[in-house]
Amino acid sequence: MPDELSPIVIEDQVLAEGFVQVPVVVVFDPDLTAGAKMTYGALLWYAWRFGGAPGQTVMAQQLGGGERTIRRHLADLETAGYIAVERLGLGRPNQYIIKSLQNRPIPDRPKMAAQTGQKWPLRPAKNGRSHKEQDLETHTKQQQELSERGIASRKTTVVVASSGPEKANGEDPLALADRLAALGVAKSTGQTLLKQHGPEVVDRWLAYTEHRLRGGWVPKETPAAWLVSAIRSGDWVIPEWFKTPSEEAATREAQDQAEQDRARQQAQEQERDREEAAAQRRELEDRLGIDDATRELWQRTRELLEERGEGSLALASAFILPFTSDVATVATPVAFFCKVIPRHEAAIRAALEELTGRPVRAVEVRGC
Repeated sequence: MPDELSPIVIEDQVLAEGFVQVPVVVVFDPDLTAGAKMTYGALLWYAWRFGGAPGQTVMAQQLGGGERTIRRHLADLETAGYIAVERLGLGRPNQYIIKSLQNRPIPDRPKMAAQTGQKWPLRPAKNGRSHKEQDLETHTKQQQELSERGIASRKTTVVVASSGPEKANGEDPLALADRLAALGVAKSTGQTLLKQHGPEVVDRWLAYTEHRLRGGWVPKETPAAWLVSAIRSGDWVIPEWFKTPSEEAATREAQDQAEQDRARQQAQEQERDREEAAAQRRELEDRLGIDDATRELWQRTRELLEERGEGSLALASAFILPFTSDVATVATPVAFFCKVIPRHEAAIRAALEELTGRPVRAVEVRGC
């Protein structure tokens, strides 16, 4: 640069005020609102011009809107990872950190949007026409196809597909063609997409486009142009979280099946536990010399106590030994229950007397 510079005088005061520049990554982020993008540009301008941002009240006045709107835009930018807001304490202004964009993925957008600054070759193509002329001809044909379907070439038409459930993967190409037509895709273009990329790819991108439109998303161009560009690009990626209706149905079916399998396994394990416990109890009863009549008497005794609200876990795990005198003996395999069962002696005596029809003077408890 020469030592002596020629002065430049800007007569237009508006031009002299400067410009707000916003990175392409931010401009074409479909998840950011226009207000959030404008707020991001304003933060950059404040940083370049003043080294800091004014309060949110002043920002709202300058950008046109209320403080609540500015706070929402800032929150959206922070959630998206474009900025970080540090609260420095009561009575002190916030600190805004403009995050690096180096590792952010390029958002979905038409390929031509990425070709900023591309210049058309001056030499003609092999057919004698320039590339620009050929592109103009292609664009004209596309506009004619859109006009044939009743879509004005000078107006962006947003057609939102039916809010009813879309059909699952594997639907016939005719149904896919109808859904493509509902978004404004020309019949010939839709047939070409189905032929070159297959119904599964077309259905997935179509379902994703329908999902975004129902959420209020408005593409820069027509939905048809965005969808066709997405399918043809080969490098655009549908977010991992998105599932088509058929994929969601398959996921729910798999979850239901897994839940049924878990319930079945749990029931089988519970049944095995019951069988094992019954076998252990029968083995212990045989060792104690408990016959079927005594086993049935104790079962009825416990049921009667349960009906009267006097049952307990200690009694459920205990046994009664055969008795012919007026003293009944209750045995338990749990040492701790030897101290618990005597508390139920009166209730046990009353139940036994009622069921046997003979007096029971006492109930003894011992371990087994």
